[in-house]
Parts: sequence; structure tokens; C-alpha cells
Amino acid sequence: MPNTFVMPLNDYLGLGAAAAAGFPIVDMKTYLENMFKTITGEKDFKILPLAYGQMAQNAGYWTANGTNRYCLYRRDPETVKMDIPVDFVLHPAGTANNFNWQGVGAGQFTGAIFYRPAEALYFDHTA
Repeated sequence: MPNTFVMPLNDYLGLGAAAAAGFPIVDMKTYLENMFKTITGEKDFKILPLAYGQMAQNAGYWTANGTNRYCLYRRDPETVKMDIPVDFVLHPAGTANNFNWQGVGAGQFTGAIFYRPAEALYFDHTA
């Protein structure tokens, strides 16, 4: 069962409003997280924001105008992982002209890779 729901940042920021206007006891984020925890049985279920899920940020990648992208997946290293094959190393600063010092840092990392793509569900919405 999934334990993470990622949504566009602008939608996430709106989750602070009350779930019901006539009964403003709980905010929408808490209400949705409790609903997902009940349905999935995952006590560590989280709703997370992602700016790149917004239509304005991803325009031109999978559609010309972009879409609001939501993703429901299992947050587990066997499902999705970002590899860091070379750790970041900051080399000692040196100078070529005995006046300006320069330091060089190097490292390597990958993007998030779904090793089990069937465990991720994407929802695209155009407003």
C-alpha cells in the first residue's frame, strides 16, 4: 500500500484551510492524512509538497503547457531511490596568481529512480 502522496506546492499550501466551513475543527491536510492512514493502514502516511508538480514549473516536459502532477507511491528504498555514487568532496583552495583563491568541489548524484514503477501512480490535471 502507498504511504506518500506528493502534490503541487500551491495546492499543498491551500491545505491549511478548514476541512468544513461550518465546522472548522480540523484542517484539510490533517483530514486527508487521517483518511489515507485509515484506508491504507499505513501509520506513517505523509502528504508532501513539490514545486515541480505545478503546471507553470513543468511546462514543456510532458505537455506543452504542463500539468498539475500528483503522485501516490510507497516511500521505500526498494521502490524509489536516489543514488549518490560519488560523495561530495571539497578540495583545498588554491591560487593561480597568488591573489585570488579558488576552491573546487565535486560530487555525483542521480535523480529519483523508481525501481518498481508499478508501485507509483501519477495523476495529471490541467486547470
